[in-house]
Amino acid sequence: MISIIYREEKDRWIKGDRHVRPLVRKLLRGAPARQSGMQKVVANFLRGLEILGLEYEFNRSLFRSRGSEKIISFGLGMPGLEGVDRRAPVIAAIGYPYPQELPELCERYNIKKFLQHSDWVLNLAKSAKIYDDKIFD
Repeated sequence: MISIIYREEKDRWIKGDRHVRPLVRKLLRGAPARQSGMQKVVANFLRGLEILGLEYEFNRSLFRSRGSEKIISFGLGMPGLEGVDRRAPVIAAIGYPYPQELPELCERYNIKKFLQHSDWVLNLAKSAKIYDDKIFD
């Protein structure tokens, strides 16, 4: 089973407010008219997993995470990995910040791949010379 993590929001004012703010925003402004680019990337990725017949869980509570489960995390960097067992193999997927913004990422988590959507973005990330070249894909 693969666990897919995609968190659009990070806490701003108090711990856990990332769960409440989108609901309040939706009540006040109504549903968003369009998906963001990142939302489309994640939706297409999930659709691809379904076409391949691969089982996954999307944004399930990480309080139940096990060190052996495979995790793919989209965007947000460290806040996107909050609650992940540090032994779990992780793919840091599209939307992760430039390596210089997260130099400790591979030290704090078991990052197996740093996945990007195009060669030029991948080469840009490699140019930081912070992470081992073997993790880039």
